[in-house]
Amino acid sequence: MNPLQIFIESSKRLSPSLVEYEVGSEVEMFVYRYLQEVKPEFDRVVLVSFMDAHLTFIDYLERVLRDTELLKDVDVVQILSKNTRDPGGSAPLIAGRLSKTLSDITKKTLAVVLGLDFYAIVFSEKFLLDLFPRVANLMKYNNNLKIVSVFNGAIFSPQVNQMMYTFSLNIIRLNVEKVDTRLRRCATIIRSIFPEYNLKKWYYDIVENEIVWYGE
Repeated sequence: MNPLQIFIESSKRLSPSLVEYEVGSEVEMFVYRYLQEVKPEFDRVVLVSFMDAHLTFIDYLERVLRDTELLKDVDVVQILSKNTRDPGGSAPLIAGRLSKTLSDITKKTLAVVLGLDFYAIVFSEKFLLDLFPRVANLMKYNNNLKIVSVFNGAIFSPQVNQMMYTFSLNIIRLNVEKVDTRLRRCATIIRSIFPEYNLKKWYYDIVENEIVWYGE
């Protein structure tokens, strides 16, 4: 299996999951392919968007991939959007709102959380350290809910990354490495239900609208 398939299979069985990335890794393509594969497995898909982060993803879909269909039946829950009047950025308020929004789930639902890194930049790492465990624990109260968070971990302290890892059962890291004289994108399975793949690394290229994987 390639790392996308490993992450898909692992996240189906365990939750919450984390896609950690850094700039240049084309994380939007990974999330796009992930959603394409898993949407048929769920009755409902929700984008939980902090600070309007979903707009960047939508722009990538439309401008780069020319896809206007993937998100047509996907709900968007906006948190701290410039277009809405949110009550504030405190962790209890946000977690309470999400809990209320997702509490009535009776069908199999996937929540993809975008923009937690934007939230931490605006409100501080301390706020994120308080918020993320609450977000990750939302699925404890509903067996029909799976959560995947997408987070730029390269710009924060080790304390933040450790906390994100602690509260995530499946983790894939997308980053960019210098190999010889060229920069290469790579993916590492940090944690999954398949121990034989944990800490294994793949390099990859983006060719048109596809991810081409190369073994370690």
